[in-house]
Amino acid sequence: MSRRKTKRIESQFIAHRIEMLESVAHSALSHAARRVLDRLEIEHANHGGVENGNLACTFDDFARFGIRRRSVAAAIRELEGLGFVQVTQRGRRAAGDFYMPSRYRLTYLFTKHSGPTDEWKRVSTQTVAAIKNRNPGAKKPPAPRASTPLKPT
Repeated sequence: MSRRKTKRIESQFIAHRIEMLESVAHSALSHAARRVLDRLEIEHANHGGVENGNLACTFDDFARFGIRRRSVAAAIRELEGLGFVQVTQRGRRAAGDFYMPSRYRLTYLFTKHSGPTDEWKRVSTQTVAAIKNRNPGAKKPPAPRASTPLKPT
């Protein structure tokens, strides 16, 4: 008798549906937004996959992960606009020992009380254009230089 061979994944993972990876919203993600999303997925995995909707992550956590502090807020706004993340609680800066980190929900994963809401499915190319135009942190192409004629010497 032969035993049935099973393929097992030995460590934590988060499944991404092909539909999401091929979506307009996903293809529009900036590098900083993708890194923020990766950090939130790691936070989700660190809590055993059961704290979605209550994922606490501070700017220091994002910075330790290699994301520039100046890029974090714009990346979070981008992720919210594209429907991948919902900020469930806005955080506050530390004042002495008291601080309150922001809390997040990944919309494409289950929570304790409901299934994925997949807001990213409702994003159109017009929505992407509006988000990119609204985002002041996005890189813009350099303005064309006025050509000046060379003066003969």
